Amino acid sequence: MSAGAIIDNGLRLYRNNLLPMLFFSLVIGGLLSLGIELIAAFSSPDPINALSYGDLWGIIARSATIDSASYDANMNAINSMYGMETNRMLLSAALAVFVTPFVQGGVTNIAASAAHGYRSSPADWLKRTGRYYGKLALTGLIAALTAIVVAVVIIIVFSIMLTAILFSVSMGVLLSNPGVADVWGLIILIFVLLAVFGFAAFIALGWLGLIYPVAACEGVFHFRALGRAFTLFFRGMFKSARAYVAAFLMVYLLEFVLDALFMQLVLMFGLPWLIYTVFTVVLSSLLEPIMLCSLLMLYLDIRVRRDGYDLLLLARGLA
Repeated sequence: MSAGAIIDNGLRLYRNNLLPMLFFSLVIGGLLSLGIELIAAFSSPDPINALSYGDLWGIIARSATIDSASYDANMNAINSMYGMETNRMLLSAALAVFVTPFVQGGVTNIAASAAHGYRSSPADWLKRTGRYYGKLALTGLIAALTAIVVAVVIIIVFSIMLTAILFSVSMGVLLSNPGVADVWGLIILIFVLLAVFGFAAFIALGWLGLIYPVAACEGVFHFRALGRAFTLFFRGMFKSARAYVAAFLMVYLLEFVLDALFMQLVLMFGLPWLIYTVFTVVLSSLLEPIMLCSLLMLYLDIRVRRDGYDLLLLARGLA
């Protein structure tokens, strides 16, 4: 399938199984995410300020242009926000380790069952996801740590190459007078470097994104799931990367635009930051399953193209 067909089938899968997927992403994941925001706010020194002034940098900017009494009030709000952000980071890390694998595993299980023509009850989805919860959590932790290591390696290599380029350019400036063409050549070279490393980052994300489909469809977990996802993704790397980038841009650009527009409304009308928090949690819960369904369809497409997966399923059905 083309990248567009993969996304289209992913959207169809999402639409046909919307309610059970939202049970995992919105009811479980969304409510827990919102709970983290409230816990973080009420554990700060001033919960009211923490919930009302979510725009920390906006508070800092305003504090430089107001009278001393208002300045003190804003400093209290800033201290509350610092405490809130610290608690939020700790709680979000716990959410990513213990809850996200359950939510993403549940959504992927629903999508995989529907794609294979199986219909199950919510109790079956919860039971199946809960049965493998420990393995899913450890697999998700391995994927997160792998993503951190890959990101660090990409940043280090990019920094070394950029430093080498800038050093060579600076030496050239000392030895001769650079022209306009030299400056434009440097700018183009830096943009090419950014594009190459950006593509490498998308490759890594696409590879790690196949871990949950592998776990749901093959029952493979931990480092075996990591290796299996690597093998599948890099069999047809460029086609896999195109499909992943297309799905990523569709979902996260849409989320970014809607998020930015709603933030402007919140700032324009002076609404409590809690309203913005609820909106972002709901928006993320609605869009995340689309990405997971697209990744599942990418996984199935790779299996069909490379392993004859459709023929294997047909043989099983005949047997």
